[in-house]
Amino acid sequence: MQKLYSLEAEQATKPLLVLLVAKLMNVEGIEDVVISEDQDFLRRTKSVTGRYPVLETADGVTIADSLPIARYLAKDCAAFVGATAESSK
Repeated sequence: MQKLYSLEAEQATKPLLVLLVAKLMNVEGIEDVVISEDQDFLRRTKSVTGRYPVLETADGVTIADSLPIARYLAKDCAAFVGATAESSK
């Protein structure tokens, strides 16, 4: 199961791009985890850069920020991310 971590203070601007791409790509099994202000240890351990949202994949890899997460979720859809390096620019 994958986990999408976001900060409680940013819930008004939930990671909409990530949620939209997950829905369009029919990605299932993403648990939404909201980190509150008092969970400082969890905040620091999940994001090396301190930026959120963070997706933790099933194999433990973490990906920070909405666009990289969206590209990861859509990796099998060439129309979304481009079939080659040149077409994704």
